[in-house]
Amino acid sequence: MTTQSFALSKEMRERVVDQLTQQAVAKHGKRIGATLTKLNEQFWADHAAAVGKVLQIDPKRYPELIAAGVVAATTRESLSVPGQGNPLRIAFSRHRSDESARLDIFKTILKTPEYAQVASFVRKEGYYDNYELQFTSTNGSVPRLNGMGEVEAGSKIAKQASAVKEQLLDILRAAVEFHAKATNVISSCRTSRQLIDIFPEAGKLLPQPAKKTQALAPVELVESVRSMLNKGVPDQAKP
Repeated sequence: MTTQSFALSKEMRERVVDQLTQQAVAKHGKRIGATLTKLNEQFWADHAAAVGKVLQIDPKRYPELIAAGVVAATTRESLSVPGQGNPLRIAFSRHRSDESARLDIFKTILKTPEYAQVASFVRKEGYYDNYELQFTSTNGSVPRLNGMGEVEAGSKIAKQASAVKEQLLDILRAAVEFHAKATNVISSCRTSRQLIDIFPEAGKLLPQPAKKTQALAPVELVESVRSMLNKGVPDQAKP
């Protein structure tokens, strides 16, 4: 049975384009997430070793010292390369419309299950539309050391951090380009039938119109009407 064609609204078009964009970049999400997870584990392992050298006590006592306020604690940390800043910073300009669209696409991607692992490391940086990938402790609060996020520019972790950020930015650039092209294609269609005909994959993402159902008349009423039709309506006029 062919679905009845219907007019495409602006909201329908935007929703379909977003879903197509999510699908187009989905395959990269788990790979980037796995890379970030390994980097995160390495960062906190290095930090644990550094804390051990400074405190020189059983790590089991850390929660006690943190609770007593003897040592400062942290659960998240940003990298910092002297003279270069944070190699995991992703900046968006809030004063440019194209950057606003780019930010919206970035947020759209992070909402997908495939990028859930990546999203767990992303944090907004203050009031401005800047984001950064932060390392997150999987063991809860741990002792904090001054300058613990500072790494040398040529260090392995700095190079890996920069590489994974560039991979994410490459994906975002490709997503922005795809989003623009998909928008042009779908904007050319006025009805669902037109979209299904030229772009079946997009057509499958359209909402299905609600089927209008009407309760059937009672059997007794149907039989009464049919009987009256066959016999003719009774003459109620009195002589």
